Order: sequence, then C-alpha cells, then structure tokens
Amino acid sequence: MCAPVSDAPKAGAESQLSCEPVRRRRAGREQKVAIITGAGRGIGAALVDAYRGCNYLVVANSLSITPSSNQDVVTVHGDIGDRTTAAHVVGEAMERFGRIDTLINNAGIFIGKPFTQYTADDYNRMLAVNLGGFFHITQLVIPEMERRGNGHHCADHDILDRSR
Repeated sequence: MCAPVSDAPKAGAESQLSCEPVRRRRAGREQKVAIITGAGRGIGAALVDAYRGCNYLVVANSLSITPSSNQDVVTVHGDIGDRTTAAHVVGEAMERFGRIDTLINNAGIFIGKPFTQYTADDYNRMLAVNLGGFFHITQLVIPEMERRGNGHHCADHDILDRSR
C-alpha cells in the first residue's frame, strides 16, 4: 500500500525546501531520499537498486546489510524492531541528506511453521519486527514528511499474509 503524506505543499513549504541541507544536487535539482527497511536481500535489495536507478539517495536498513561503497547509499545495520535502530536510520537520512521523501517498510520475518507451534519467543519476535518495526520507523518519518508538506509511504503487508 502506498500513499502520499500530502498532495500539496503547506503554506511556506517552498521556503523551507530551499533551506534544507541536502548535500547532493543533480542538474540543479535536489535528489529525493528513500528509506528502505529489510534492504539486505531479496525484494529489499532490489528496491535499493530500483530507487538508485531512479536517481534517489537511499538509506538502507537490515540485520543482514553490508556496508555500501556507493556514496549515494547509506547502510544502517540493525533490528528495525528496536526503536533506537529506527531513530538511527531516520537520523542518518536527515544528517546525510537533509530530507526524507519516501519510506518503504519492507522488513518482516516469516516463521516457517504452523502458528500452533510458535513459541512465545517466536510470536514476540514476529510482532517486534513486523508490527513494531513498522510502527517505530513510520512514527519517526511521517513528521519529517509533514514538516516539508510532502512524502510517500509504502508498506509491504504481504509478510503478515504469509504466516497463514
């Protein structure tokens, strides 16, 4: 599910945009910035490549992520189910690029056994990443988008459906 935070800039947003500390410009225009969770492999890694192909700067997060040699990709290793990791991801985006235009909540875990065989630890871990991670990063990113009067948020809810 993808949805814009706002279709129209708020009054005064124009002047705020010109003052933001975006470090990179291409052809006189500020580059957009995407945060992608679950970016260490599979769909998440492909999303990083796709957004880079669209000339976005990317902050990529995962427990399995490795450092990037690409100066336009910042990797943040850590568990998105931990609010301090989510805050670190948002902090890196704002410090390095000065804005957040898109959030892709792709992180999620699948426990490959019947629900009736889940342990309490399995269940708590799944909730921490699949719901807590979504909550923490989204709650921290949306105010940045609202401040600028623009932004998009996408969530991959499929990870919840696969647990059936």
